[in-house]
Amino acid sequence: MNNEERWCMNFTNDEIKTYLIEQLKQNADVKYIVNDKYVSADCQEDFEYVTFDGTKQEFYVSFLKSQTSIFVDSNEIMFIDDNEKKYYTSSDIDDCIVYEGILNDKSHEQILELVLKFIHLFQGASKVEVVEVKMVEKSFDSYTKKAYILNIENSYVNGGRYEFDNIVMNVI
Repeated sequence: MNNEERWCMNFTNDEIKTYLIEQLKQNADVKYIVNDKYVSADCQEDFEYVTFDGTKQEFYVSFLKSQTSIFVDSNEIMFIDDNEKKYYTSSDIDDCIVYEGILNDKSHEQILELVLKFIHLFQGASKVEVVEVKMVEKSFDSYTKKAYILNIENSYVNGGRYEFDNIVMNVI
């Protein structure tokens, strides 16, 4: 078995469209990108990026098979395959928000639904403020794990507190 087969985020285009895009397409200007070019939804090559703000490319998701990232308001939220985290160093995640929940025990549908929950909270946000808190002072991990508090100004989402393992989102 090669790495791509075991990576928990080696999504197919059909999975991305079914579990993510179908839930967003009415409220987003969805565009697909492969090799730095816009492609149609029926493209046969794996999607590398999906934007939710058309050609602005300020709110998008990247799909790297071992890592999926959401980019919004100059922030990167990283979902990293649990088997790959040992290869990441502090410089790889510097200035990023890293989701520390377990992903390898989830199906592609469950992982994309988690990503979708984050996207829903960010879609239409006017401001995102990030506060980091170290979770573990000394560990044998390759990088220091952190907890994050995200304060999100978004009048399109019900206000409240949303918790995702080490990430708390306060929507105002």
